[in-house]
Amino acid sequence: MRERWSVYALLAAPCAIAGAFGASGLSEIAQLAHPQNAQVLAALFAVPGFRAVTFAMLTALFFILPSSLRRLRPDFRMTPGRAFLTLLLLCAVSLTTDLGFLALVIPGIVVGVLISQALFHALLATRPSNAKNPLALVREAFFRSALLTKGRFMTTLGVVSFSLMVLLLPFFAGFAGTILLIGWSPRSLILTAPLLFLIFVYFECVRYVVITRWYARLAAND
Repeated sequence: MRERWSVYALLAAPCAIAGAFGASGLSEIAQLAHPQNAQVLAALFAVPGFRAVTFAMLTALFFILPSSLRRLRPDFRMTPGRAFLTLLLLCAVSLTTDLGFLALVIPGIVVGVLISQALFHALLATRPSNAKNPLALVREAFFRSALLTKGRFMTTLGVVSFSLMVLLLPFFAGFAGTILLIGWSPRSLILTAPLLFLIFVYFECVRYVVITRWYARLAAND
């Protein structure tokens, strides 16, 4: 995080500015007896502060990821091609895992663990001969990730689960605190929105340190 602290501070500033617009819409949802999940999500995303935090988090990923990968390869740079590949793989991993969960929960978990190292392989490992084809890169990354993880499935499941808890527990604690403070003063988002973003950045950096080290260990034993 220290490597890009100025970038994260710059991204936190719009969150504070957006937080000045308050949190209109959430009070109406809170008064409903049984609000639907879609209504709650729509109301949250309609709040400028939360919307700014969402976009800031997505942007921060393209600084957090290369910073983490430079621990394994100091000369690593996030080029436009790698940024596109990152987006493509994140979408592919999410879609494949969701399809597994739609079938049954257990297939979703199995698939999610097997392809959990695909992004790191695609960005760090030697690309296949038909590297100009993005779909070939995704297919190769999925295949290599499955080879790396199938022999250490349970350990990889533990590492992935732990890394998610490292991020989700403090982030949702901060999110809950943000919601409580909105009840006291909607303008509290001026402070809590950038703080929520910085909580995400810090623990996402920690999460990527955990999973990149595990990828390095898997790749070394391959």
